[in-house]
Amino acid sequence: MRFEVRDGRVQSIEGGRQAKDLADLLRRQNAPEVYNIAQISFGLNPDCPMEGVMLHDEGVYGTSHIGIGTSVLLGGEVKTLTHFDALMWRPTLTLDGRKVLEDGKWLLPEAAVIHEAA
Repeated sequence: MRFEVRDGRVQSIEGGRQAKDLADLLRRQNAPEVYNIAQISFGLNPDCPMEGVMLHDEGVYGTSHIGIGTSVLLGGEVKTLTHFDALMWRPTLTLDGRKVLEDGKWLLPEAAVIHEAA
């Protein structure tokens, strides 16, 4: 799946049947807040294996996690009908036009230091 995010909101979701199903579900909510970026996080633990449990797998080194919709339980201000989490395995992430993560590998020197120290 590919999420295009701009100005703190999901602008489009692409990538096959599951992407279409999620995009359709969000559209049917008829609430623009469901596209809110509630959170984004990065897995930084090189000793954490993938287990198929969301709260655990969010910590696996080289993963990224995005939450969309409600953010009030996370310290945000948006309360809407849903909150969805998506875990990305070997993601490529571009922030403000700068590629910072490619295929699960950090392109920032600071992240490499974290990995080597562990």
